Amino acid sequence: MNENETIPNKKQPVLALDMGSGFVKASYGDRKVKFPSLYGYREPSRLDDDIMGRSVDEKRNRIIEAVGEKAIEMQAYPTAVVLRGVSEGMPLLEKPFKALVHESVKRLDMSEQDLSSVTVITGIPYGNRSQKEELRRLVKSAIKPARCLVVSQSIGTLVCEGRSDGIVISIGQGTTEIVCYRDLRAEFGRSLKNAVDFLLFDDTTDKLTYVDIKNCKISRARVCALADLISDELDDISKMIPRQSTGKPDVIVSGGGILVDGLYHELQHRVRNANLVISQDPVFSNVLGMSRLLEIVAEK
Repeated sequence: MNENETIPNKKQPVLALDMGSGFVKASYGDRKVKFPSLYGYREPSRLDDDIMGRSVDEKRNRIIEAVGEKAIEMQAYPTAVVLRGVSEGMPLLEKPFKALVHESVKRLDMSEQDLSSVTVITGIPYGNRSQKEELRRLVKSAIKPARCLVVSQSIGTLVCEGRSDGIVISIGQGTTEIVCYRDLRAEFGRSLKNAVDFLLFDDTTDKLTYVDIKNCKISRARVCALADLISDELDDISKMIPRQSTGKPDVIVSGGGILVDGLYHELQHRVRNANLVISQDPVFSNVLGMSRLLEIVAEK
């Protein structure tokens, strides 16, 4: 957590944000949402102006904006610009990122009163932890919560599985996180720039192909290559952990990437010195765990 923030009461309401390169995952109370991390805008057409009944002055300098699935639909217009709001777990541009945060609040049906008392907990890739303050600033300027804490994003998976120690592999859209935790602190880890985007890399692949990844053709060779990269990094990290028993340690695996057909099997085939355990909810485990983090820390 951010050392400049005091730990709020464990009953403090929490808005948990996992701002992924592919999808935003967010939770508040018993509600959770997921949508593509996309922001789009376009110039209004003549038909838009006729429908809205805009005057000439109103038409000037106006743009139509969309987020998530509606940003994808916007591509049908010739003047549309569709952007990813997040790349490798970090904001690309301030405006799209803030639009994604606002969309999370909207889809969770949060009121201004909710925001005035909420603690936001958002995740950051291990390799970008030096940029915590910038991420915190952007979230606070977007929705003005009571407070905002920035944590290593894969700690959510650890908490979601009821653990405070262990290794987590979280395979997202832009990065694969491999982090070793001890007593809920990230001791060491790596952020690999090889994840689902790596699987989809192709000169003919559209940049938004990932939205419907279940219907994508992914070569087995590419899946095997990603498994090689992840298992090699895990082996390096495992060597840094003192051996306290003869048994194999559990490694929790999460993130939507692990659901790609064949990837879990290929990882199992390569990882010899650990037991791979898939999180109960790979897609939402980070955000669900972050939503419980204050309670866990307060109890400790």
